[in-house]
Amino acid sequence: MPLIILALLVAAAVGGGASVAAQNALPGEPLWVFKVQVNERVGATLAPGDKAKAGWDIALVRERMEEAEILAAEGALSTSAQAASKANINTHIQGLSRRVAALQERGDYAAAADIAIQLQAAISSHISGPLELAAELDMANALSASIVAQ
Repeated sequence: MPLIILALLVAAAVGGGASVAAQNALPGEPLWVFKVQVNERVGATLAPGDKAKAGWDIALVRERMEEAEILAAEGALSTSAQAASKANINTHIQGLSRRVAALQERGDYAAAADIAIQLQAAISSHISGPLELAAELDMANALSASIVAQ
């Protein structure tokens, strides 16, 4: 029994250490995958409700764009890091689309519109950045238009 407790404590310490170390990882670095696949999923799981989860998704879209800008400024934005960042952004946009649809189904059009506007603003503020986000801005615009059409 004490051996099991010790093993669990060691696992928690190692996992927690990796989680903290991964927080500042950038695309292309080994801990970035841990950051995205573990830390960010835990954060999404802990966010209560569609509005909070949408806020989390928007924050992560911003973070991906900022990470790409940091790498570009350092001359280290590889095509694989660019592709990983854009894929992750698109995953969050898809999640936001589902959350907006859920809010609309419940009749919370104001919250749905607010989320769409925040996404548009986030992408627009980085449109001239290194990720070529025209398609993503089009998706954000379409999301807003779908709410206006209601």
